[in-house]
Amino acid sequence: MALDPSIAEAWSDLGMARKFLRNDAGALAAFRRAVAEDPEDAVAQYRLGAEYLRQDKPSAAVGSLQAAYKMNPEDQSTLNSLQTALRRTGKAAEADKVKAQLAEILRKRDQFSQDPLKAVRINNEGATLEKAGNLRGALEKYREALKLYPEHVGIRVNYAVALLRLGQWTEGLDELHEALHRDPENGRIKTALDDALAQAPRDLLPAWAVKR
Repeated sequence: MALDPSIAEAWSDLGMARKFLRNDAGALAAFRRAVAEDPEDAVAQYRLGAEYLRQDKPSAAVGSLQAAYKMNPEDQSTLNSLQTALRRTGKAAEADKVKAQLAEILRKRDQFSQDPLKAVRINNEGATLEKAGNLRGALEKYREALKLYPEHVGIRVNYAVALLRLGQWTEGLDELHEALHRDPENGRIKTALDDALAQAPRDLLPAWAVKR
């Protein structure tokens, strides 16, 4: 199968293949062709810049890595290579800024990965408080857990039910309605919502419930 020279991705992949075969000159030529075909390809720009850097040409690497960064400013590999290239070309201040940005991205990613685990733990603490009869304490735990992990339908249901049990009908119905919206095939949530709507004072019904 002949290589289509108009496809930047194909040239970029050819560059990777040549790189693995230790054909440095061929790899660089292919990466250059990929960028020439499509300067807006962030992966092609990164690969070219990274190859320049690997071949100890940091000055040439900076331009492509900056281009890749502009198109994908949160890519860890691009930021790491860019700050290395900047530092090796004597641009320490610029390198430090990129390094700080990389550190912040990694911090946020770590927090994002930890939040669901923390939310489940706090939710379980809320369930323990609820079983002990401390409904208001449980409500605050569920609220805290939901802020950390809003995608978790079970936590949202726990929060909604606690609100309803404390007579906070409007907010509780809203949260239960949102839980059903996120998991529309869940019959238990639908039943709970229908029961809550039947029991709620009419003057405390949310606008969406009045229109049903």
